[in-house]
Amino acid sequence: LADKVLLGSLSLSLGYVGALDHHLVAIMVGRDAILLIGTGVVLYSHARRAGGSASIFASLRRHPLRVQPTMLSKANTCVQFALAGSAISSLAFGMPGSHAVAALSHLALGTTLVSCA
Repeated sequence: LADKVLLGSLSLSLGYVGALDHHLVAIMVGRDAILLIGTGVVLYSHARRAGGSASIFASLRRHPLRVQPTMLSKANTCVQFALAGSAISSLAFGMPGSHAVAALSHLALGTTLVSCA
């Protein structure tokens, strides 16, 4: 959850200042929002089945649900962090430059779209 919040806020900020394309930011943040909402729905239904009328948090404490990210999702997170870091570095120091940020943007777009499937 922490990495999604950090990447989302970085992406939105970098999109706002024009360092990242707005369409890419929308796809990246949208994917994470869909994942978070889907996880919430699964956790809610799991807790309701496990605990009946008890509180959802108490049910989850007694019967935790383990969620494992795929390797592609982990790679996507790594690429997105590399993109955010290179965009910040490019803004601050002019390095690695717009070509590297563009290449990482395309890679991030590809891994984000593929990891949605």
